[in-house]
Amino acid sequence: EILPPDGTSVALPLPGPVLRVGPSQVTARFDAAASETGEIEGILRDSARDGTTIDRLDLTARGQILAAQETLTGRMVFTAEGLALPDPALATALGNEIAARLRFDWTRGQPLIVNEMTLGGTDYGLAGKLTASGLDQTLDLRLSPDITLVAQDLRRFAPLAGMDLAGGATLT
Repeated sequence: EILPPDGTSVALPLPGPVLRVGPSQVTARFDAAASETGEIEGILRDSARDGTTIDRLDLTARGQILAAQETLTGRMVFTAEGLALPDPALATALGNEIAARLRFDWTRGQPLIVNEMTLGGTDYGLAGKLTASGLDQTLDLRLSPDITLVAQDLRRFAPLAGMDLAGGATLT
């Protein structure tokens, strides 16, 4: 349990920009001596990082770490409520509530394979697969998506596109 001493927020000891959270619950379980399976479950409240704020983030992640094969496989599900982004165009496109689910496989020296991915908001959904290579020490990231976007109202994406949009679409 994360209970900020002043009752408002506390900075988490993570690399990069400061991540502050309000009173939250996070549980992580992994014991390599007992099992290859681990999990993280949590509810983060009032989180803020680099101008992005989220009133509530529910996260569940489960996976296996196969140390001998240097392999990680898993699933992750999250929902975010009260999402506020510093980029107004991106904030309009995503909305203030999103949900995501993904299943992934990774082996050291190989691309990250996201076998199943969904991300959705009020009137749009993104689904498909993704391969991310270049995740080694050089961080020469290359993404190979196979994704379909279904949007009932394209107006939400107009600020991102920099032009007027209307209607709905299915894009692959």
